[in-house]
Amino acid sequence: MRSLRTNFGIGLALVLTVCTASFAQVQRIDRRQVTGLVSMGGQALQGAVVYIKVSPTLRVRTYITQEDGLYSFSSLQSHTDYLLWASYHGRRSKMKKISHFDRALDRKILLVIPEH
Repeated sequence: MRSLRTNFGIGLALVLTVCTASFAQVQRIDRRQVTGLVSMGGQALQGAVVYIKVSPTLRVRTYITQEDGLYSFSSLQSHTDYLLWASYHGRRSKMKKISHFDRALDRKILLVIPEH
């Protein structure tokens, strides 16, 4: 009887380990990354603030561009809608919608700040 319980316990532990590893792999694959450039007049902007808003929760994350004008948001859920835009000295780019229907996990989006 003890041997049966021991074998059952080992089998259960193995199944749980495999299920946990599989779930963790699915979670990693299910993540999206949004990267891009903020520009004005064809020039990359240092110090622009890039906003990404999670639609269901209205939570906003920000990123301040460095001298290369690049931004990056990672670990975004692929089954969620997002709004993305940038601002620079009181001017704002158009909002870009990232839909959960878009299955691309790596998006590159150019955000243009109007000159006037």
